[in-house]
Amino acid sequence: TKSINIRKFHNISKNIGEGKGMLLKNKSFTFQQSNLRILFLILTITGFLFTASAQVPAISHELLAPNPIEYSFDIVRHIEGNTFVAVLTESRMCKSYDGGLTWSFYPEQPWGRAIKELIVITPLRWVGLNIYGELFVTTDGGGTFSRKELASTSWSTMYNSYSLSFGDSLYGIAKFGYQTLFHDIFVTTNSGVNWTGRDLPDSMTQSSVTMLNGGVILAATPTKLYRSSDLGLTWTVINAKFSSDIFQFSPSLALMAASNDTLYKTTDKGLTWAAFAQKSFSRKLSDALKLVDGSIYLYQNPYLSRSTDTCKHFTTIATLPYMSNEDRYFNSLAMSSPEYAVAVGDRGTFSILQGSPLQRTDVSKYHLLSDVSHWADSNIAITGEGESTTDGGKTWRKASFPTRLGRDC
Repeated sequence: TKSINIRKFHNISKNIGEGKGMLLKNKSFTFQQSNLRILFLILTITGFLFTASAQVPAISHELLAPNPIEYSFDIVRHIEGNTFVAVLTESRMCKSYDGGLTWSFYPEQPWGRAIKELIVITPLRWVGLNIYGELFVTTDGGGTFSRKELASTSWSTMYNSYSLSFGDSLYGIAKFGYQTLFHDIFVTTNSGVNWTGRDLPDSMTQSSVTMLNGGVILAATPTKLYRSSDLGLTWTVINAKFSSDIFQFSPSLALMAASNDTLYKTTDKGLTWAAFAQKSFSRKLSDALKLVDGSIYLYQNPYLSRSTDTCKHFTTIATLPYMSNEDRYFNSLAMSSPEYAVAVGDRGTFSILQGSPLQRTDVSKYHLLSDVSHWADSNIAITGEGESTTDGGKTWRKASFPTRLGRDC
């Protein structure tokens, strides 16, 4: 910093103007030279004052793919065309209009609590829930959100089990549970606009619930399968031997991956079931994705599998990293077609799978070991675990640390 004696400058200028200054005593100093020197002096002082008041541009700490971010992604969903939506662990939502190549945050966010489920009913209407018994709805594709507090719990006793299921565009069910102490279910008949609470019998508190089209609910416990055709007012035991995960393949067909490694099917909304195939699933069948061509995709980290025969057989078509030497993993995957998928996960990881067969392209895989990154400017940064970049996050390298764990830059 440089200080300027403004009073002294004023006196010099005054003396020059009155013809009494030291410079004018020099006989060779012409009038033109005097004007030039005065102008130079004024510009010099102005430059000092401008420099003193100028501010260094702020550097953003919320960079998003293809730049690094600070949080992991838990959920990704396909909206339509090349549009996808993803949810961070801190519950902020972001969007991509170009198939996952670039992402930006929605101007309005549902709220800053832990979102655990998101269902896209139509491109404009989505419904989601969090671990505090709250649901949110958007009817304009994420432009605005409305929040509803259905079940109530304190911040210290948040729900640790939750599910959200829609059988069609109108009928849906949400379930919140906390250990074995309490479980609450809520049903909607108008796409999530209004919700009505229902009491579960004690024998069904540990059940997973699935809404089929037309408002039929199936509740599966470890040993029994229950059915309700009046939106949860009354329940009937359908199977008293085994039960498990349920997937609605179409309005007229639902599948159940039973605990006896058998795949069952129903064509009458759960009234009767018939053995369909011998098949065991390491991941919930209800997490399967069905595309418009009828193919089914099931992502069980690190494998993406496909079935073209109504879940009888699955073939692995892609393998994604999972806690490998690349130090990252994926939490969720969404597909827009058999030749295009977007996967999201640890530390802001975005990857695209495209082509036939599917080939992975990493959009973002930055500071995957660290919780925070520190930016010197828009190009240079280092993470808490010693990964650094000099090109704005396009590439990262690991610094040589004696020990990674427990050390922070």
